[in-house]
Amino acid sequence: PNLHPYFMRELDKAVHVERRLYYPSLYPTLLVLQRLTPCPLSSGDPNLSLSHFVDVIQKLTFSGVLKTRSLAAETLSAIISGPEIQSYVEGRVRSLEKGSQQNQLHGTLLQVKHGLAKCQDLTAVSRELVKKCWLLTDN
Repeated sequence: PNLHPYFMRELDKAVHVERRLYYPSLYPTLLVLQRLTPCPLSSGDPNLSLSHFVDVIQKLTFSGVLKTRSLAAETLSAIISGPEIQSYVEGRVRSLEKGSQQNQLHGTLLQVKHGLAKCQDLTAVSRELVKKCWLLTDN
């Protein structure tokens, strides 16, 4: 918990780097967050939860740097708890829109890919994915 503010500062700095290029402490920060496990005490204390990192890491999945997008998507799937991942992935699929920037579209698809590995029931997600068949066309 004492490192949470440090991690948040580092992630905020990386998000605000001009043109979202490489920020030196970004990758180590994301790797550490991937390996953290939810504290058994965190269910009652929001300060111990990793969920407050989701929004800022999600912004990193739209980066112009492929490795940053990929690592951020992996980190999101690691820090979102099991019961919440299903609705998160469904929401990410619903958020796919025509006309999105390529990096944003790719980052969202990476989030879906990594999140699907943790989903228990793929029926609802597959229904949402069927609605996004336009992704398979080239126009």
